[in-house]
Amino acid sequence: MSLVRATLTLATVVALGGCYRWVPTEQGAVPRGVEVRATLTDAGVEEMRRYFGPDVTDVTGPLVSWDRGEFAVLSVTTLRRPGFLPTTLADTLRLQPSHMVDVAVKELDGKRTAIFTVGVLGAAAGAVAAALIFGGTPEDSGEGGGPPTDESLVPGSTFGSIPLMRIPFRLGFR
Repeated sequence: MSLVRATLTLATVVALGGCYRWVPTEQGAVPRGVEVRATLTDAGVEEMRRYFGPDVTDVTGPLVSWDRGEFAVLSVTTLRRPGFLPTTLADTLRLQPSHMVDVAVKELDGKRTAIFTVGVLGAAAGAVAAALIFGGTPEDSGEGGGPPTDESLVPGSTFGSIPLMRIPFRLGFR
C-alpha cells in the first residue's frame, strides 16, 4: 500500500469516527429515527428505576414519536445481575413531559472532528517522517543470526567489558 493511500485511508477512518455533541431541541424539530437523549426529572428517574434500576438519569435512543402527551424512544439495554446471564431488552420507552428536563439531539461536531483528524494525521506524518529519517536500510533490519560484525560496533566504545552496539530503528513503512 502506498504512503498516499495509507494516509487517505487513515484520514477517512478518523473522519468517520467523528466527534459528537448533544444539542438541545424542541418538540416537532426532530424527525423519527434520529438519535435523541432525554434528561430525566426526579419523577422520571423514579419511573425508570422500576425497569432499569436506580442509576438511570437519561434515556437515549432513536426517536419513535414525540407529541404533547408522550415522548417515545427505542431503547436497547443489557441488564447484568449477579447470578444471572446478561439479558438484552429492546423496547419502546414512553415518557410523560413531566418526566423530562430537556431533550437533545446527537449531532456531528465538525470543529472537534476536524481538530482530531488533523492531530491524528499529524502524528501519522511524524511517524512516517521519523521512519524515513531514522529508518536504516533493509540490511539493518535486525534479522539474521550470528555474532555482530565489526561494522555494528561503535568504534572505541565500551560499557564495562561489553561493547556498545548500534541498534537499527525501523518502522514498517516503505
